[in-house]
Amino acid sequence: MFHRLRGVLGGPIPEVIRAIERELLLDIELAANETRGPAGLAAAQLRSFLDEIQGFLAVDERGSLSSLLAWLDHAEETDELMPRTEPPEPGVVQLLTIHGAKGLEWDAVAVVRMVQDELPARPRSTQGWMGYGTLPYRFRGDRAALPVLAWEEATDRKALRSAITQFKASVKEHLAGEERRLAYVAVTRARSDLLLTGSRWGGQRDQRAPSVFLDEIGAALGWESTGSTDDSANPYEDRRGPAVIWPMDPLGTRADRVHRAARQVRHILDRWQTEPPVEPDIDPEIVQLLAERDERAALRRAARGRRHASRRAVVRPHGARRGRDLDLDLREGRHIIAKNPPL
Repeated sequence: MFHRLRGVLGGPIPEVIRAIERELLLDIELAANETRGPAGLAAAQLRSFLDEIQGFLAVDERGSLSSLLAWLDHAEETDELMPRTEPPEPGVVQLLTIHGAKGLEWDAVAVVRMVQDELPARPRSTQGWMGYGTLPYRFRGDRAALPVLAWEEATDRKALRSAITQFKASVKEHLAGEERRLAYVAVTRARSDLLLTGSRWGGQRDQRAPSVFLDEIGAALGWESTGSTDDSANPYEDRRGPAVIWPMDPLGTRADRVHRAARQVRHILDRWQTEPPVEPDIDPEIVQLLAERDERAALRRAARGRRHASRRAVVRPHGARRGRDLDLDLREGRHIIAKNPPL
């Protein structure tokens, strides 16, 4: 499979995606795996994803596989591919990312996981535009708000290293500012009630300190500081989750029913191979209609055979001298006389 996929990587992006879909049998997976939701909905979501890819390629016609993956990473971070949020309804709890909540409001909002390295998130990289596949900041429309690498002012390697170090620090500060703006969006979605919460233990090995934003909000409201860590024990230390067998059965809880139905079908097929099937009573009118259908099909096949033979018909009159053959072309019912030059 990997050999076949490597053979199409140099082709157009839509062909690569279709090849991946065929090799992974995604259409069958979406139809059989009930955990993905109704088959029609899952297939529609896959088609919507392909439409988004086409939109990306319409902007970047020479887009490579690496640029597509970089765009997908960015879209995942900013929720650009998420479906449009439905209007809130009474008695309904909606789960959204902070990006997906922009521009919306609710009576009550809960902001969870307000711990270190979650909100604010730990930066993946401080390389800025020096990272592979990243557009230099000077070519971006928001370049005025982005850090500047003063490499042109460096006169030697020491000055260049210093400029790069300062640039990375500026990128880190810029990313922290982006996280602060994101937190502002989260806490301003509530009309009346706002719940801010976080857990020191979330399945990891070490404690996580409260978010700096949670500490700042608590200090502004006069709350007592919770401190960075406490002496609580890890509640997950002796607990293990259920073992998961991979790959998972795509049939899910329907596996027994589907396998039982498959065995019944195989049993019937095996019986038909050993026992001749009994002809059921058929309505004479149906038999007559089937016979007329077969007769019309035979007439059409005969007509096609005559037309095919007429295209190849060549008539050579008896006694014609060598080199002056008279060819009769019967194509389309026309007679064309062609005289070949003497040899």
